[in-house]
Amino acid sequence: MRDVCGMITSLDIDNAPRDERVVRNKKYNDSKNERIATGKAYRANFTDEIQTLCSMVTTDDLVKSVTVNSGRVPHVVLCSERQLK
Repeated sequence: MRDVCGMITSLDIDNAPRDERVVRNKKYNDSKNERIATGKAYRANFTDEIQTLCSMVTTDDLVKSVTVNSGRVPHVVLCSERQLK
C-alpha cells in the first residue's frame, strides 16, 4: 500500500495508478524484464521441453523418434546415422 501512495503523490492525477493491483503488475513486469535482460529468464516446463523434442524430429539429425503415451514417460530415440550403420 505504501508504494501506491508514493506513486500517487509523485505522478500527475492522469498518470497515477488506480489501485494496488496496477503497482503489483508493474513490479512483476519490471522484475520479469530484469530477469530476461540478465539471462535469468523463464525456464521451460516439462510440456514445453517435450514439444521442443517433438519438433526436433524433423530438424535435428540426432533425434530419431519421440513417442508420447498417456500416463507413461515419453520415449526418445537419439542416435546418429553412423550409429545406425
